[in-house]
Amino acid sequence: RDSILLFRNIQRVLASRLKRVSELVEDTLFLNLPVRLAKKIVNYADTYGEQTPEGLRIMLKLSQEEWGDLVGATRESVNKQLRSWFDQGLISTDHGYILIHRFEELEELAGCMVS
Repeated sequence: RDSILLFRNIQRVLASRLKRVSELVEDTLFLNLPVRLAKKIVNYADTYGEQTPEGLRIMLKLSQEEWGDLVGATRESVNKQLRSWFDQGLISTDHGYILIHRFEELEELAGCMVS
């Protein structure tokens, strides 16, 4: 009985990992970097976001290289995109955390509506 439960848990973990890898491959093949990065930031904001007076802060400190790894891009490309959004006022950074000022616009760019 215990081995059946263990097997099912392992099966769930493997299925979840396969889904994430498949999504990353699909996104990398069919979506450009701004959409992939926006999608990941929106997803992380939904999971790790905390509302502040300045906007929605992702309470997970990731380097630009780590963001790049998450979306299949180089650190330089991520830096360029984040800087563009910073210049547009969509986001800013605060002590290494991403602060989203206009969440709905980022959601639109990501092509998803997270509720």
